[in-house]
Amino acid sequence: MARAHLYIYFKVRAGQEAAAQRLAAARFDAVRALLAAPPVLLHRADPARAVTWMESYDCAAPPESVAGILAGLSDDPGCRDGDRHVEIFIPFEPPTP
Repeated sequence: MARAHLYIYFKVRAGQEAAAQRLAAARFDAVRALLAAPPVLLHRADPARAVTWMESYDCAAPPESVAGILAGLSDDPGCRDGDRHVEIFIPFEPPTP
């Protein structure tokens, strides 16, 4: 089976960007050994929607294991505006014509 990619997206409260970055760094460190590549922190390109951030994980371990560890970490909900949303994607080859 191809490696799965775990995406966790959330909105960051205005003025809490530094706290959210520190929290993401701690989350990255907690699962780094289970990943096939370094994790990435992204935000939307549209400046009006840049408060939406995403943590991206290229999982070597089962993505459910990575997500479970991340879910069990201490969190600072004061830096987020709402819940985290988790998505798991797996690569596949499109059909050939």
